[in-house]
Amino acid sequence: MGKIKLNWSVIILLTTFLILTTSSLYYQNYWSVETEHSCAGYIYLTTGHMWNIVTHGIPTGGLSAIPLLFIDIDHPSWETIPNIKKYCQFEFILYGDNDPELILVLTKIPMILIGLLGGIYVWKWSKELFKNNASGILSLTLYCFFPLVLGYSKSTNLDITLTVFFFITAYYFWKYYKVKSFVSDGTVSTLKLERRYILLTGLFMGLAILSKPSAFVILPSIFFIGMIFIWKGKFKFKEFFWVMVKLCVIVGAVFLVIHPLDWYPLYDFDDPLYMGGDARSEERLNEIVNQLPFPTNITKFALTKIPVPVSHYWQGFYALFNYLHAGNTGAGSGYFKGYEYGAETSNFVKWMWAIALKTPIALFILFGISLILMAIKREKDYLFLLIPMVLYILSFVVVGMIGGVRLLLPAYLFMFVLCGVIMTKRKLYIGFLVGVCLVWYMGITLLIYPAFSQYYNEFIGGPKNAPNYFINADIDAKTDFKMLKLWMDRNNINHIYLNSSVYGMYHIYGINYTPFYANNESQLDGYVAISVSSLYGEIPDGRNDFNWLRELEPIHQEKQYGYSLRVYKIGG
Repeated sequence: MGKIKLNWSVIILLTTFLILTTSSLYYQNYWSVETEHSCAGYIYLTTGHMWNIVTHGIPTGGLSAIPLLFIDIDHPSWETIPNIKKYCQFEFILYGDNDPELILVLTKIPMILIGLLGGIYVWKWSKELFKNNASGILSLTLYCFFPLVLGYSKSTNLDITLTVFFFITAYYFWKYYKVKSFVSDGTVSTLKLERRYILLTGLFMGLAILSKPSAFVILPSIFFIGMIFIWKGKFKFKEFFWVMVKLCVIVGAVFLVIHPLDWYPLYDFDDPLYMGGDARSEERLNEIVNQLPFPTNITKFALTKIPVPVSHYWQGFYALFNYLHAGNTGAGSGYFKGYEYGAETSNFVKWMWAIALKTPIALFILFGISLILMAIKREKDYLFLLIPMVLYILSFVVVGMIGGVRLLLPAYLFMFVLCGVIMTKRKLYIGFLVGVCLVWYMGITLLIYPAFSQYYNEFIGGPKNAPNYFINADIDAKTDFKMLKLWMDRNNINHIYLNSSVYGMYHIYGINYTPFYANNESQLDGYVAISVSSLYGEIPDGRNDFNWLRELEPIHQEKQYGYSLRVYKIGG
């Protein structure tokens, strides 16, 4: 009976996850980055080629575009598009007779299923690690009701695919360790298990790294874990060395299998799918060559004439390196307490603020309890979760990359599993505290529905106060246009003045609007909507002149028209 009860608990939680993600799609419009991924994936699936866009891996786009193969998609000849990046962002879903709403829903289905897969593995790892059904249920509950997981599982973005594949990689390496250290007796059956787990570790590692370059953190994570267990006598150095070699070979094979046609020179002037034709020139080539410590003629020949496997991925990786090397810190534009990223405050402080404000307080409490219990138990298995979690967070702090907490999403999955240790403590007061925290945790998630990705915790009073601290994609991802339209319809508002960087998207959803800017407030008479990025961004340096609007009291119905907007009533 216990097993049946457990299965029903898992089914109920995963079904709840599906209901929350799919039903909230009704309120969310598309984000240009989403269509960019889906368009790139559609090109890849129909032509076998990919185009170069910084840091965007093909697994996300390829998976999201699979449903599009079963409908008719209108598009011009890819080679005739002057700027394919902009086409994918703003024209792909609108071209010809394409149905934008149908395309958006279809491309989100694979992402929701990827999110569901992540939940299954969180449950599996917690249940197997703590040998306790209740531990698995607790971890799965934390996963299924975590606002950021719900928010980004219904979005075509790199972070959910990276998160799930990164986590599964760590899980299978742990499974390999368990077989190698505690089961292996040299028989054919145990050797098969070892090979299977190494193969699965390498397979998901390759998918994770192709999804987003930040997944490379999994390699030093496995290396450090291996070194610790070599020191403890659990691994032999020679055996671990060959494990790492095998993993690298498998990852390379995954790269080649997924990109069989992507053999181009790294600086190919004739590449028809490069995102901007004018971006490549002899001047730019000379700049790159001069940065490298090799003879000029040989370097030019190598870059422009020798085909390289998975060429576009390495081009994107190089572009990301240059972006960070030049001192850029933002994953997109953003502001912290009114200052642009990179100014006034250290990256470490910004990340600590971001984690403190985007993480549910109930989760902080549960994780704090789990850290105490882990310190008491001191099990080596915990390292397979703690090391990847800590290194992943540190990689962004050290590199200096600042952006939304979505960038740290993989770390939370390890946290959910570690919280499962609490259920190994059979104490009444522990059970009571866990129950209170779970009710609190699930309650705040349901209250913020459908704006999961815009969640900010009670420390600052929720997402409506978030712009006082952060302005980035965590609060303003340009996805509240449908919410605004629904609010206008409910209140019989036929016209609104708008300030936003994406006016065309508003028009798609039938909003009758007039653009307004900082210097034409005298012309406003009626309802006014402005994005929080425009309203609060760049306050100290004076480039944003909306002080007059900030002094007015907005209509406090943010939950209805979207937390990324502020709506005012001006004049009659």
